[in-house]
Amino acid sequence: MPQLTQVEIRQNAVAFVHEWRDGTCERAEAQSFWNEFLESLASSAGASPCLKRR
Repeated sequence: MPQLTQVEIRQNAVAFVHEWRDGTCERAEAQSFWNEFLESLASSAGASPCLKRR
């Protein structure tokens, strides 16, 4: 897949912030939050780095 431009990344980040600004249940929504955040920065889900500690 093609790489996202800086403009596309910024647009995705702004949309992400608007979607998550009213989040209230941090623990229950943590996985979804991080998945959507990483997707907003990457051109595909497979391009997202794995940041989970084991």
